[in-house]
Parts: sequence; structure tokens; C-alpha cells
Amino acid sequence: MVNHIIKAYAEIFNNDYEKALNEIENMVRSEAKNMLGEIMEKPIFLGKSMKMIISKDINDIAFLASTTFFGLLGKDYKNFFEEPEFSIGSKGVGKLVLRMKKCPICAGVRHVNQEKLGNKTLGGFLAILSGEIVELIQEYVGNPYTIEAKETKCFMKGDPYGEIVINIYPKEQEE
Repeated sequence: MVNHIIKAYAEIFNNDYEKALNEIENMVRSEAKNMLGEIMEKPIFLGKSMKMIISKDINDIAFLASTTFFGLLGKDYKNFFEEPEFSIGSKGVGKLVLRMKKCPICAGVRHVNQEKLGNKTLGGFLAILSGEIVELIQEYVGNPYTIEAKETKCFMKGDPYGEIVINIYPKEQEE
């Protein structure tokens, strides 16, 4: 499905994959919270909603990420993703690293190469979606964080694994 969406958008933009991917990323950014907000409230497992597994403690974010992967991909999610890693660095900045053994986005893409992508990566919109999920959860539990997510490693760019880094910055508290 992703393969066809990317190809269709590229055709709209005269085979300019950078413009196409920018448009897809903008669409994901604008619609993710609406879609995710609905998912958060709907019962999805044994009559329980996503909000039942959400923790206010930022240190639980790696567990939540692996639980989400399991929920989306089943027990074989470890064939695609390594265990998420979370750390807190200087000034309380959190860093969630999602490393991929196989990319669920570019694995089936045959019509695109790095030359066509330019400065973009195919997983850029997956990074945006992941960041929006983290931001929505933090807003939902009332944590004051600003979220930035980026794909930092990409198979298509020759990296040995795919990687999304989500930085979690504490917002300045107003006095």
C-alpha cells in the first residue's frame, strides 16, 4: 500500500519524490492526532482502550513502544524491530531510539532508489507518525514535553539498520 501511495504522489509531482514525500509527511503530521485520538478512546482489546496501558512516567516509554509494536505486528515484531531504548540525558532531555532490522516501509519498494529520494528517506513519515504518537500520549497524561522525531538511519541510504530517534524535551514551566 505504501509503495503505491508513494508512487501515486510522485506522479502528481512529476516524479519528484522529494516533493511527494514532503506532501505525505505533511499529511501524516496534520492527520495523525485526529486518527490517534480516536484510537485512544476505542476499546481494542478485551473491551479496554489504549489509555489503559499508558503511564505518566516517561521512563515507561520504551515498554509502551514495544507493546505498540506487539499490538500492531504480533509476536513476530522482533523480526522487524529491536527492543526500543530510552535514556534521559542532560537537562532532562529524553531520547527514544527505535531501531529496525527490516524496514516495514522500504522492504517492498522497488521503483525508488536513493538518487530519486534526494535528501529524503522513505521512513520520514513513519518517524513523524511515531513522534505524533509519543506527543499525543504525553499530552494525554499531562506531561509537559515537546517532541521531535527523525529517521536517522535508513537502509536505502546504505545504513546497516533503520533508526528513528524521538527526542523528548521538557517544556519550560511558566511561573
